[in-house]
Amino acid sequence: MTGSPIEYIIQERSLKPVFNYLLRFRKLSKFLDLSLVTIKEYVRELEKDGFIENLRDQISQYPDVSTGSMMSPLRGPLLYIIMRMIKPQIIVETGVASGASSAFLLKALEKNNLGHLHSIDIPAIPGNDTIVRLPPDKKPGWLVPDDLRNRWTYHEGKSSIILKPLLVDLKQVDVFIHDSEHTYENMKFEYEIAWPFIKPGGILASDDIKWNAAFSELISEKRPSKILDLYSFGILKK
Repeated sequence: MTGSPIEYIIQERSLKPVFNYLLRFRKLSKFLDLSLVTIKEYVRELEKDGFIENLRDQISQYPDVSTGSMMSPLRGPLLYIIMRMIKPQIIVETGVASGASSAFLLKALEKNNLGHLHSIDIPAIPGNDTIVRLPPDKKPGWLVPDDLRNRWTYHEGKSSIILKPLLVDLKQVDVFIHDSEHTYENMKFEYEIAWPFIKPGGILASDDIKWNAAFSELISEKRPSKILDLYSFGILKK
């Protein structure tokens, strides 16, 4: 895969991320009961139409801005592949930042010709956030291409206020993704609120699952049918 757009996005060009990338695709293959051949076809979709190159070009204009871990071959393409496979109707994610994960999710929905993404986040406060930084005058989700926004609803505010009413209104979701504040209290709150609304066979995914015990406690309490542990990123099938 040397020279592919997905590898370019690693930036440091180390072989280790590439090996991790391939290992995680093998794990994903088992989790989804999906052949590696099909996974590679989905990867080629991302490489063909300039989607990743466009994101990379946008990011390169703001070298001091953090886009989060989704802009790597270890996260964004994994989400894309999962959404292409399960073809969800409703996705809810907490944490948007620059919108890298949102862009990958929406690209999959476009290819599926099905589904809608609801994203919850609050704008980063200048000088008060050393991890998520937005370019000047940019709003959360600025990376999401205009032609993908018709399947996207952005909800501005804290998940502690917005998440439950949104889920009640939606009644059921296919996928819930946590990538907002990674405190034990917030992660546990979001997991416990979201889990009952995830349909049988649906997916809960979370970043930074090793930061505290919230994710492991969720597994013990809810006993998901399948577990995919990708080091700091976890995926559960209900």
